[in-house]
Amino acid sequence: MLDADEIFDDEIISALPHLLANPEADSYSFRLYDMWNETCYREDVFWQAHNYYRPFLLRYREGQEQSWQETPLHCGRLPLNTGDRKEVCCQVRVKHWGWSRPADRLNKYYRYKKLDPHGTYGIKEQYLSILDPKPNLVRWQAETAEEKTGEQRKTPHNEEGLFLATIQTTYKGGLRTEAVHTQSGSALITDAPIDNHGRGEAFSPTDLLAASYGSCVLTIMGLAAQTHGFNIDGAKVVTTKVMGTNPRRIVELIAEFILPPNSYTAKERKIIELTAKECPVYNSLHPDMKKTITFSYSEMT
Repeated sequence: MLDADEIFDDEIISALPHLLANPEADSYSFRLYDMWNETCYREDVFWQAHNYYRPFLLRYREGQEQSWQETPLHCGRLPLNTGDRKEVCCQVRVKHWGWSRPADRLNKYYRYKKLDPHGTYGIKEQYLSILDPKPNLVRWQAETAEEKTGEQRKTPHNEEGLFLATIQTTYKGGLRTEAVHTQSGSALITDAPIDNHGRGEAFSPTDLLAASYGSCVLTIMGLAAQTHGFNIDGAKVVTTKVMGTNPRRIVELIAEFILPPNSYTAKERKIIELTAKECPVYNSLHPDMKKTITFSYSEMT
């Protein structure tokens, strides 16, 4: 499902027959690049869609119910329950040309300013960044043969260049699981917590959700720091989860980000703090979950 201003890279011509012939996959995900002119795409804290895979191709299954996001703006192109389908990631890239002309960017800026002045459905700071006179641009390049075969990324793939499952989890008994990262082979154990009939000798599944949020933010923060020329090495986040009942769930995440001693400028602090609400994990959390986020800075002595 492509918008009119999106186009697949030419590799889709040879890949598409394999995608359609795979009966096991219900959803194919691709990387989207926001082209800022004829030769470059934008990359910074607000513009990094190309770092993640998102579904564009869905297989129709008769009788499968769909749920949709009902918002006046940014309601998405696909059903909310797309994640319930078996997903496969494809290396073919998608160029998004909707931002490539200055006139189009200006029109979109004023459209969002009119329809979403407070950033209710999107991110107000991202709207403002549309008119950045000196955005960070990266030249579009054809992928190397190693990248196309997956050798550079060292990512598991099959002969059609499709990525395999990211994680394989096995139930070990006694409310314990082992999850293996298929790319690296590294493994982690989860236990049910003591207050839920488990041993509590390892992360619980909900602990991992809290940990993944902190790790995700620090990763995006690190990318933003690299892009804007400052350093956050040694940054930490202390995350606390608050559980609720009926149903059992996380009702609040409390995250305190502790930055290393540094003389961060006002702009750098703003970039740091925006990342707390810009990572994919944060954007995947249920909107009813309370998020309490604080930042601690210490000046260099």
